[in-house]
Amino acid sequence: MNKKSLVLASSMLLSSSLWANPFDFSVGVASDYVYRGISHSGEDPAVQASIKFRPAKGWFVRGFVSEVESPYNGNLEFEFVGGYEFQLDKDFSLMIEGVYNVFTDEETGDSDYAEANVVLDYKKVFQATFGHTLDYYGTDESATYLEGRFQLPLHDVIKTAAYVGYYSLDGNAGESYSLVGFDAWTHIGDIKFKVSFTDTDIENSDLADSRIFVNASYRF
Repeated sequence: MNKKSLVLASSMLLSSSLWANPFDFSVGVASDYVYRGISHSGEDPAVQASIKFRPAKGWFVRGFVSEVESPYNGNLEFEFVGGYEFQLDKDFSLMIEGVYNVFTDEETGDSDYAEANVVLDYKKVFQATFGHTLDYYGTDESATYLEGRFQLPLHDVIKTAAYVGYYSLDGNAGESYSLVGFDAWTHIGDIKFKVSFTDTDIENSDLADSRIFVNASYRF
């Protein structure tokens, strides 16, 4: 290959890499779709997919879709996210995002809602999350979510994290509750395997009982 051809090939490869690098895409299946301690798939498996695009340094756009099962939330959930993340100093970073959730084929009402989230990260070891919505699942009631997550350095290959959370719900949105959880995950090539445990203090709801669930996803 002559020098001119080598330069052209290198330029094309670099251009392709720069175009591909901003995108992350994954598809997978979960034995149970659990969100903030509550099963959203009726304790059944759910197929899921996600995509993330970083158009510029710090900025990101993310999409997520999952099967759901409930008489109120239809059969699919779409999550659309846009946000910005940046370093505060050498130890702390901050992520701010806006989230909009859409549910399809609902039998009654409209559960779509928007939420704002702020995540403070310390050295990728501890994350503090603050989330707030003015329309919790279409109830016109406010809700605030607080979470502390700790990355546990227990194994080099299998990563682990523990978290505690509190969901403060106003008025007709429901009863406020606490939750705890533990995640363990590893990668085999482009496949991520995760095993999780979660529990809440909600009474009289099978969907909020303690549970163990697994997730496998393939990243393109």
